[in-house]
Amino acid sequence: MQLLAALLLALAVAQPYTRAWTYSGEAHVLVLDGSASMLATDVSPSRFERARALAREYLRQMPPHDQVAVILAGVRPRVLCGLTYNRSEAMRALQSAQPAETGANLPEALTLAAAMLTPFAAPTIEVFTDGGFPDPHDVDTGRARVQYHLVGEQADNAGVVAVDLREERDAPGKFTLFALIRHNLPQERQYTLELWRGDNLVDAQEVRVPARSEASVRFRHLVPSDRPEELRVRLDVRDALACDNTAYAVLHPVRPLRVLLVSKGNLFLETALNLDPRTQVERLSVLPDDSASRYDVVVYDNLVPSAPPEGNAVFIGKVPSWFPVVPLQQVQNSVVVDWHHTHPVLRYVDLASVRLSQVTPVLPQAGTETLAETGEGAVMVALQKPERRWLLFTFDVTDSDLPLRVAFPVMMLNALRWLTSPSESVERGAIVAGGLAVIPVPGKWEKVTIRLPDGKSVEVGVQEGAAPFEETLRTGFYQCVETGYLFAVNLAQREETDLRVHSPASAEGRQTEAGVRRVLARREWWQWLAGVLLALLALEWVMYHRRW
Repeated sequence: MQLLAALLLALAVAQPYTRAWTYSGEAHVLVLDGSASMLATDVSPSRFERARALAREYLRQMPPHDQVAVILAGVRPRVLCGLTYNRSEAMRALQSAQPAETGANLPEALTLAAAMLTPFAAPTIEVFTDGGFPDPHDVDTGRARVQYHLVGEQADNAGVVAVDLREERDAPGKFTLFALIRHNLPQERQYTLELWRGDNLVDAQEVRVPARSEASVRFRHLVPSDRPEELRVRLDVRDALACDNTAYAVLHPVRPLRVLLVSKGNLFLETALNLDPRTQVERLSVLPDDSASRYDVVVYDNLVPSAPPEGNAVFIGKVPSWFPVVPLQQVQNSVVVDWHHTHPVLRYVDLASVRLSQVTPVLPQAGTETLAETGEGAVMVALQKPERRWLLFTFDVTDSDLPLRVAFPVMMLNALRWLTSPSESVERGAIVAGGLAVIPVPGKWEKVTIRLPDGKSVEVGVQEGAAPFEETLRTGFYQCVETGYLFAVNLAQREETDLRVHSPASAEGRQTEAGVRRVLARREWWQWLAGVLLALLALEWVMYHRRW
């Protein structure tokens, strides 16, 4: 009997099977919207919980022959459960789903669902959402029919949809915090916007927002202290969505900048670099040795180092052979025809018709960014890496009329700030929830720990002096434990603040036969063998005990 039991056990482990005709139903993918607007409490307890309840009810009513999968549509869609007949597994996947304070990439979620349903003849994609996204009508879902299950009411809501912290042009060392307020109310309304510095309320302003529109507020003359400070802009209102009523920014200390100017003499350039009282400029007439690493920025005026510098640098007049550009033929009497208006170096800078008496245009290579160009090619190029930033002017500024314009000193001030700011989006609080934050990590750390707004921690690897961090799923303040670096994450998405329930047009798939159909499937027998084995062992146990 024991030999027979061993044989049955071996056969069960081998999982024998035969092929037989069976019945197969439809396949369904349940897509659960996990965006910030689903946290709204206009329906109890929230839109997300209502959507989860609808998905559970849909799952309970599915025919037993149908397969089901579950996808959470966040900023990066996630498969919580692959296609399965197991209803308990799908229920557990629905229970594990959690919304985030981010947007939702529904087109990508639909594409992912359609890919899972490719082998099926009449599949469906069931989307449980409030419709707070652009209608994804251009998404090809193949044969799959898309059906929307809407949750929520037409709730009134207001929120802070943008925040930006910038240094004041006319007062270096002081900052202005810009905030943009938006609401979806059908009439004008007045709000109170508070500015908190740490735990202290330091300012409050009244703002009138037109019907279904937005209005801006400025908090000026913010002076940094000797340590990073948390700034909160709070909208004094109680509405259906709480996470968009507060925006966050970090006011970092302003430290002196050490700048080395390597030049045989350029009064215009030296004067422009000295305009910022925080900047300490030293000048050398010959190329420096390794001591150049002691400076925050090195400006090479018509002199080129033999090897690429390790730190931040500006190259003027000559194109280094190792800079990732291809020099073109030198031209005379050229004119700037276009420039990158929104780049930090060229903010508030007008380069229209700047005349260049002599210039070497270049063809930028991968990893670089063109800031200004003439009809012949690029003449200003930026290169940004985690551990350093470079700026290239392919012309001598004294061979142009640029130093005679107001744009020149403004541009040089912008350049110094950009070169020494580890990550402008991180510095200004412009990280959108769900986006990538590149955290500067000086030193030789291989891993760092990021503390999240809820107090939890996540380990992140360091690459070339920076830690790329994507788990920005909650608004608030994040901090690198090892370095103490503090940064802010904001919702800043108009679509999430607008809580009006939208009804996207359903993406109807091609008409195919629906319902149950016969297919040739694999039928496994190991369960039966295991059952016989258990019965045999039970029989042996009974016979053994009856001897006594």
